[in-house]
Amino acid sequence: GITLIAGEVEGGRLAAVVEDLIAGRAEPLYNFLNPTPDLAEAPTPVIAKRDLQGFASPFSTIDTGRGCVFTCDFCTIINVQGRTMRCRKPEQVVEFVRRSYHEAGVTHCFFTDDNIARNPQWRELFAGLTRLREEERIPFTFMMQSDLAARKIPPGDFFVRAAQAGCNQTFFGVESVNRENLRSQKK
Repeated sequence: GITLIAGEVEGGRLAAVVEDLIAGRAEPLYNFLNPTPDLAEAPTPVIAKRDLQGFASPFSTIDTGRGCVFTCDFCTIINVQGRTMRCRKPEQVVEFVRRSYHEAGVTHCFFTDDNIARNPQWRELFAGLTRLREEERIPFTFMMQSDLAARKIPPGDFFVRAAQAGCNQTFFGVESVNRENLRSQKK
């Protein structure tokens, strides 16, 4: 049989699915689309050195936030992660980076958020990562995704702070350069 999980599995959801599988009572569909889990206390990934064997470089990923405030009809993010921005605490992400470096040698990470510039605590996150690099001498770099709203943050502030925090790559989401198309999507 095939079991499909729709949505996010934090908050004991994955454990319940695994228990059902082991007991032979798996459902064909687990619908976890609503409510979406709070990420403020969600555990961060744990990476061990053995997990990275065979990889060219010690690399990891983490979602510092999920969800999107927009209603774009072409995007799957709001269908899976909802229209409410939910973010991890900056201290959690900083501790994840610190632990991953010391325990597994991770020096580069991809923050998988679809739009980190919309994280209401991006300043605190970047400040914490900057402290890791400057005070603890952790040679950490990261790549992130953003929409062009980041350019509206006081001139250069977002990108200057991101670079200080270790950002060396940014993926920009550009849906259209046509203003009417953007207005139609309430952007």
